[in-house]
Amino acid sequence: ASLSTTWLRNTLSYIVAAELSIIANFIPNDRFTFNTLPGAKRPWLQRAGRFHMTCIVGASLTFLIEAGISSFTKIDPTIAEAIATLVVLIYNFTAHHLFTYRHVKQA
Repeated sequence: ASLSTTWLRNTLSYIVAAELSIIANFIPNDRFTFNTLPGAKRPWLQRAGRFHMTCIVGASLTFLIEAGISSFTKIDPTIAEAIATLVVLIYNFTAHHLFTYRHVKQA
């Protein structure tokens, strides 16, 4: 397969995997991890949308960090993915606290 075909296949696979991961992670995080934060009082659809937006940014960062590390260094892509995942773990947890489940403003 050509480089462009491989890149496209890898990119599409990553998008599908990221989307499935976001969906699979929302429910337990919403129910157990962040359920005591003020934003947990928002409607379910609003929490799901905010969670999704935060995770899409995180997945994009993971992809870009992994691609950068594996493209510009001799580090194995699997190790690069692990490094990217650890870095983005910090972003995700912080972003969910500050955006997804932050205090709900009263009207």
